[in-house]
Amino acid sequence: MSRLFLCLALLVSLLLAGCEGVVQIQGAVNLPASTTSGTVSIVQVSVVSGGNGTSVQVTVVTLLQPGTAQTTTFCGSQVGQFPMDTFVTATFNQGPTCASLVSVTKS
Repeated sequence: MSRLFLCLALLVSLLLAGCEGVVQIQGAVNLPASTTSGTVSIVQVSVVSGGNGTSVQVTVVTLLQPGTAQTTTFCGSQVGQFPMDTFVTATFNQGPTCASLVSVTKS
């Protein structure tokens, strides 16, 4: 039944678009949270361009593991969550501009 609904929604969307209608389909997808871990090497607060010309404050964090480095951009100022030279595991949800921090475990 869900395939039938999607086909019908697509057909209606195409018809509306042909008539210069505005079609917007929204939905929520619950993706599992991502994790990254390592020793905090670099923490930098910056501003990036978000959607519609807005500015978004972000925290860029580089975590080191033997032989590799992982850089993640978190939304907002998260400097206090990432003490230098500390091993951390960060759980987050990736967004279009930055990652929303869920939790940080320090070891």
